[in-house]
Amino acid sequence: MFTLRIATISDVGLGAHMSEVPHIRCEVLALALDRCAASIRYSVRQGHLPRPDTFIGSRSVEGWTIESLRRFDPLLSERCETIQRALSQTKPIRLIAA
Repeated sequence: MFTLRIATISDVGLGAHMSEVPHIRCEVLALALDRCAASIRYSVRQGHLPRPDTFIGSRSVEGWTIESLRRFDPLLSERCETIQRALSQTKPIRLIAA
């Protein structure tokens, strides 16, 4: 059996000082904007979205603080917070291998 789990910023090795600050991952931002993660990364490179506040080594995990998203677009930060809250309250999905 497999278990599908959404990784959080703290799962991939941020220090304790950073894990206390809520970070929004690229995938959550993509969901809030109804786009794919690749489109979000492209928009960041083009300057249409703010640069992530956190990069984690060679894993290319990006994270934005709620405050930085709120400065950019208050409605977007609210949507991201709602999605993040919903994800944090869900249990991992157990996948059964065929």
